[in-house]
Amino acid sequence: MGLNPEMHKNVIWNYYQAGHMLYIDNDSAVKLKHDIGEFIAGSLPKEGLQ
Repeated sequence: MGLNPEMHKNVIWNYYQAGHMLYIDNDSAVKLKHDIGEFIAGSLPKEGLQ
C-alpha cells in the first residue's frame, strides 16, 4: 500500500467469499455487518479514558 511501516498496525484486511459483490451472498453480508460493528467499536474511546 505504500504506507510507512509504523502505520501497518492501523490497517485491517478482511476477505469475503463474495468479493466486492456482498449483496449476492448472505454469509458475506453478515460477516461485513459484524466487521463494521467491530471496526466502529474499536474506534470509540474506551471508558474511563479522557
